[in-house]
This record gives sequence, structure tokens and C-alpha cells, in this order.
Amino acid sequence: MAEFHFLRPWWLASLPLLWLICWWLLRQRNNPSAWQHHCDRELLPHILIGSGHNKRRRLPVVLALGSLTLAVLALSGPVWHEQAQPVFRQQSALVVLLDLSQSMNAGDLKPNRLTRARLKVTDLLRERREGMTALVAFAADAFTVVPLTEDTATILALLDSLQPELMPAQGSAPGRAIEQGVQLCQQAGLSEGTLLLVTDDDAPQPATSAARQARAAGYRVSVLGIGTEEGAPIPLPQGGFVKDSSGQMVLPRLNPLPLQQLATAGGGHYHPLTIDQRDLTTVLADLNTTAQTDERQNNGTTKRWREEGPWLLWPLAVLVAIGFRRGWLMMVCLLLWLPRPASAFDLNTLWHNDNQRGQQAFQQEHYKEAGEHFADPRWKASALYRDGKFDQAAELWQQNDSAEDWYNQGNALAKAEKYQESLAAYDKALNLDPNHEDARANKDAVEEFLKQQQDQQDQQDQQDQQDQQDQQDQQDQQDQQDQQDQQDQQDQQDQQDQQDQQDQQDQQDQQDQQDQQDQ
Repeated sequence: MAEFHFLRPWWLASLPLLWLICWWLLRQRNNPSAWQHHCDRELLPHILIGSGHNKRRRLPVVLALGSLTLAVLALSGPVWHEQAQPVFRQQSALVVLLDLSQSMNAGDLKPNRLTRARLKVTDLLRERREGMTALVAFAADAFTVVPLTEDTATILALLDSLQPELMPAQGSAPGRAIEQGVQLCQQAGLSEGTLLLVTDDDAPQPATSAARQARAAGYRVSVLGIGTEEGAPIPLPQGGFVKDSSGQMVLPRLNPLPLQQLATAGGGHYHPLTIDQRDLTTVLADLNTTAQTDERQNNGTTKRWREEGPWLLWPLAVLVAIGFRRGWLMMVCLLLWLPRPASAFDLNTLWHNDNQRGQQAFQQEHYKEAGEHFADPRWKASALYRDGKFDQAAELWQQNDSAEDWYNQGNALAKAEKYQESLAAYDKALNLDPNHEDARANKDAVEEFLKQQQDQQDQQDQQDQQDQQDQQDQQDQQDQQDQQDQQDQQDQQDQQDQQDQQDQQDQQDQQDQQDQQDQ
């Protein structure tokens, strides 16, 4: 009890006011002068209420004062006992190395490579809720945009403003970016970390050497390849496209092989950009692997005060029962003696509503439980989406008619592989908010995916037709061969028959000659 104190002591400031109000009410109830304004002085001795009745009249005020005092004490949070609670702090480091060279403006990925790269980094940061993250931008040189921090909101706020035009000199130096990422980790005192190189560069030798040195220092280098092998022209801000010294249009193409070699040298993985989360799965797995060592080093306990205020609710309930209906007192006493099943008492059911409990479960990644608690349809839809129930999430988002709701519905439908319906949802989002860049980018990504899928289907159909034609040609050749073999056999048989007839005729002629000679 030596450490007795209140978690929310400001509630105690209301006690003097409550007591003052109750004192004023008691004075009003016991003040006989109020009758002097309505009755003759000669009648006052006959209508004044006795002291015993005054005590009964004071009882409701006293009960109200006691109830309010207990309620205020409970709300103020009395504590005097500490509980040890396990804590975990993940110290894994991720440094995103974003390429801002001019080739990232190429439009082979819609709307362009840089926008798709920024969206992918945004998805990564939203999936990564713990650990430290930094952002480095590079072109001809590398620059730290945000040092290692647990505040990913700052990175997300700055990410959309990064453009190649901000870089002082154009070029591509991924090796300098890797060195800058290693330096950030070392300055933070971290012996392990992951560097994610987001680039369309063909990984020159200095970058591979830098990745090998980073791996030797304890840092993993993974690569996210941006672009296609077909490539696309690079548009200029003033119009036209980038051309080389000979006047030919520059067509940057993604070359996966050097990037794979760079990732191998850095002890990481190479991932081409995809419209789903497959490219991030291995990155997140690498981060979790790195984080396991940090978890073992940072697991511990912390002290937390156990709130005792809820125990004051029991006498408060008794006083309320007495004050409103005295017959309830016996009922309360009987209920206290009834046997109850043993169960844990959760204070959250007293102090938190459904949405608050759902938010707690959501933050703990218990999405199924969060979906059961949430009453707000948008929050419930978000929990269902994270739980993989995309169809149900889309139905809930359909209940509202804002651009963000249609955008989220489009994402859920795309996850459910209902691509045409997702395109319709993105269109509605863009009709409501033409500047919704995420909806436009996701719509372009789905359209590109459908186009690739259609191209693959067309190629498959052509291949199937070619296979059928080849089989038919083989069958026709086989039939012709069989007919030819049959014809050859028939010709041989005819020749044999003719030969047999000729032999018989020769024998008959010889026999006739022999018969003539005998005669």
C-alpha cells in the first residue's frame, strides 16, 4: 500500500463539487423556511416535518453521494500492485534503396515504373508493423531520405514526393546506395539487417562488389526488379522521349540475370515485380528470419500497474440497488452466493466497446476475432480482408458510396480473382475522385494482368491448334503410308498371282508337249 496512487487523478477534482451539490440539497430538504412563502405563520407548527422523517428524506441524498463518490474513485484508477508483463520489441532493420534514375519513368509498367515501385514499397511498409526502416534514394549518387526509424508514417508521407527530377545528377549507382544502407545500419548499432534494392538497373560490377561486402558485414541484400524485358521509351517532362547520342530512342529493358547475381552475392533473393504479394513474401520472410535473433535478445518483462477500480463496482451496485428499489438488496445478496463457473474475468468487457475490442484484436493480427467484434462496417471489412475473406469484405464495402470504399472493394474483388468486377469498382472510385492515384494504378495493374492472361491464353490456344494440326498432319501421313503399304501389298499380290498363273500355264504347256511326244 506504500505505492498507492491513482492512474487518472483528475477525476478526483469532481468530488468537492459533488459533495457541495449534495450538501446544498440536504440544506434545501431540511430548511423549513421554504414553507413560509406559502403558509400562514400560525399553521407552520402544525405542518413542519419531524426530525425522524427528515432523516428518511436525507437517505436518498446520502446514497447518491456515496454512489457518486465510489464511481469517481473507480474512474480515477486506484492502484497499488504491479504486475510483470512480457514485452517484445523487434529490432530488425530494413533499408529500402529506391532507384530514382530517369529510366524509372518508362511506361512498360502502367502508369510507369516509379509509381508501381512506390506502391509496392507502400504495401511492404504497411505489412511490416515492427522493426526499424530507412529510405535511401539514388541516381548518380545515394542520399538518405529517412534514417532508421520505427515511424513508417514519415516514410509513407515522403514516398510519393520522390521523383527523378529531385536528384542533382542523373545516372545509376546502386553500389553507392548499398554502401549508404550499410552505413545507416552501422550508425544505428545494428549488426544485422536487410537492404532491399528497388531498381531497373542491370547491376554493374561495383554494385555486386558492394553487395558482397555488405553480406560479409552481416547484412542481406535483396533485389526487387522493376520493368519488363520488352522495355519502353522514357518520356521527358517537356515532351518527347530520351534519345542517345546517335539520335536513337533509348529503350531500357529489365535484365534479370545480373540482378539475380547481385542478390546471390548479397545473400538475398531476387524478385520481379508482381501485381500481388508474391514478390513481398520472401522479403518479409527474410525480415522475420533476421528478426528472430533480435527477438531472443529483446524479449523481457515490464511492470504494469493492476487497476483495482473495478472492485468498487460491487458496493456501488449495492448502493444503487438500495437507492432505486430497496427490494433489490436481497436479490443482490442471493446472487452473490450463487455458484458460478470458474472463468477469467476480462476487464476489457467493462471498459471497452465492441469497436475498441476489435481494434485491439486487429493490432494483434487476430483478424478473425476482430471481425467478430467490429460493429463499424468499414473496420469489419478491413478485418475480413486481412483474414482472407475477400468476398465478404467486398460486400461490406459496397454498403458505402465513397471513393475509398469503392477502391477497397476493388482490391478485395481483385484478391478474390473477380477481375472484371474489380475494374468496375475502380471505375466508380475514379468517377468519385479522379485524382485517386492508387485506384488508377491498381486498375492499370489489373488490366495489364488480364492482358497478359489473355495473351497467354491466346498463345495457349494457338499452341493447341498447332498441336492439333500437327497431330492431324501426322495422322494424314500415317493414313497415306498405310494406303501406300496396302497398295504395295496388293501390287505384290497381283504380281504373285500373275506369276503363279504364268507358272501354271508353262507347266500346262510342258505337259501338253510331253503328251504329244508320247503319242
